[in-house]
Amino acid sequence: MLTGEHAVRAVCGIVLRFFLTRAWRDEPACEWADATDIEFQLAYEEALFDRDDRGATVLRPNPRRVQLALDAFAGPGSFFWCDGGDGAGVMTTNGKAPADCGLTPAAVRTSLAGGVS
Repeated sequence: MLTGEHAVRAVCGIVLRFFLTRAWRDEPACEWADATDIEFQLAYEEALFDRDDRGATVLRPNPRRVQLALDAFAGPGSFFWCDGGDGAGVMTTNGKAPADCGLTPAAVRTSLAGGVS
């Protein structure tokens, strides 16, 4: 349930937490910052569309966008997304921060690049 009211919401006993970073590729030492559900949702939706086509009359999907399920790390239904540029987000369903689940931005970048985190 996304309400725009708070960063943590209990839904049927599941605790959702939302995190964003705006320095995904530009800053090697970036970390996840707490986000409200509405901030997360808006950033997620913005990442769906191609940045090169903003302002165009036809919306095109973002071919660089990546989304991965994180069920084993951060609880059932949790996920990671990145826009292929500087924005990324994580939603956990176990009430923990991404770093508590071993999901630092550096570890995720290494995994996406095919390396070992």
